[in-house]
Amino acid sequence: SFVEMISLAKFNRGNIDRYIACKGIETVEGLIGQGKGGIVLSGHFGNWELMAHYFAIKGYKVNVVARRVRMEQVERFLARVRKRHGVNILYRDSSAKEVLLVLKRNEFIGMMPDQDMDSVSGVFVDFFGRKAHTPNGLAILNFLTKTPIIPCFMVRKGFGHEILIEKPIELGATGDREKDILENTQRYTKVIENYVRRFPAQWVWFHERWKTRP
Repeated sequence: SFVEMISLAKFNRGNIDRYIACKGIETVEGLIGQGKGGIVLSGHFGNWELMAHYFAIKGYKVNVVARRVRMEQVERFLARVRKRHGVNILYRDSSAKEVLLVLKRNEFIGMMPDQDMDSVSGVFVDFFGRKAHTPNGLAILNFLTKTPIIPCFMVRKGFGHEILIEKPIELGATGDREKDILENTQRYTKVIENYVRRFPAQWVWFHERWKTRP
C-alpha cells in the first residue's frame, strides 16, 4: 500500500529484525560461500518492495529488475530510499548486458515474472490450469549463465512479515534452448502458483493475469 511504501524510510539495521523474520537464508549464504550468485524468483506478494530493502540493509548486494512507477513523485521517493539502503534497480528498459554483468559478478538479481507483460519476452505456460503469457527472462538467463533460480517470497505474518527462501529449483538442461526455456518457465511458474495457493489473500489479484491469449 501507499502507507507501507512511505514507511520504507523508517527501516534500518537496528530495527529491521523486529519487523521481518527470514527463513532459508542458508541457501543464500551457501551460494555466497561458493562464490556464486543467483536469480531470485519472487512475485507480487505482501510488501515485495520491503523484501529488497531487507536484504540490502542486512548487507547483501541487491539488484532488482523493476518497472518505473507512473507517479513521478513516488518514483523519486523510491529512488532516494533505494539508494540510501543500497537497492540497485535495473529498469525493464535496461540492456540485457547490464543484467548479465550482475550475474557475471556472482551477485543476486530479483525478478517477478507473475504478471502478463506484453513489453517483455514471454511464453505461454500453465497457470491455474489456463495458458498464461509469462515472462521467460529467468529461464533465458539460466540457459545462458547456468545461474541457479532461487524462490524467495515475502508474506505478511501477524503485525510483521516473513521471508521464505527455498533451495534452487531443479531445472531442465537438455541443451535445446527453446525446449529448456519453455520447460523451466513452466517450472518456476508452478512455484508461484503454489505460493498463490498457500497465500491467496496476499497476491495481487487485480492484475489481468490472462489478458494475452495464445
